[in-house]
Amino acid sequence: MSDWKEYQVKDIIQVVREGYKPNINDEIPYLGLEHINEQSLSINSIGNAQDITSNKFFFRKGDTLFGKLRPYFRKVYKPSFDGICSTDIWVLRAKKDFNEDFIFYLVANPSFVDRVSNANTGTRMPRGDWDFIKETKLNIPLPCEQKRIADVLSCLDAKIENLRRQNETLEQIAQTLFKHWFIDFEFPNADGKPYKSSGGAMFASELGNIPEGWKVGTFNCKL
Repeated sequence: MSDWKEYQVKDIIQVVREGYKPNINDEIPYLGLEHINEQSLSINSIGNAQDITSNKFFFRKGDTLFGKLRPYFRKVYKPSFDGICSTDIWVLRAKKDFNEDFIFYLVANPSFVDRVSNANTGTRMPRGDWDFIKETKLNIPLPCEQKRIADVLSCLDAKIENLRRQNETLEQIAQTLFKHWFIDFEFPNADGKPYKSSGGAMFASELGNIPEGWKVGTFNCKL
């Protein structure tokens, strides 16, 4: 790290406050704090400019969005599209010679989030104080090293996201199979065919018709 250099945050990051006024005719992606997930550096949905009623900020692809309201929630996201966001979000842009992906991971780092949280203004609705944070000193590597670090972290994030999607797919398959077997009663019979649609015997119960040999009861699980 001998070639790393000390900078103040204001020397490597600028806060962009390009205002946007609501226009019912605009179809622009909108991100509020409610759209950014806590801790996971991801979003759960995207809103639309037609649904907002107050002024917002523009952001562009590659900027870092940092939720300054209750910053300890670590609502940080790097959009892959242009749009507008809540004024409770800092739009952070890397300055010249600084890698935007590196800046994103720098800002999303829990240690940086802690610094912002410890410099809150307000008590009931604490907000990050940029005037304080911009003076913070950080050690930053050369541009080539910034890119290498960001590339590694981006690769790890992509793998994590891929695994998350795989887990979601497996969960959906499991739920579909459960419904098919235990709600629709189409579990495999002795011949490997769907029980109910293959003429499997059913009898009436307080919950409706259920397969012969089954019973209605309470499931008790003692640990």
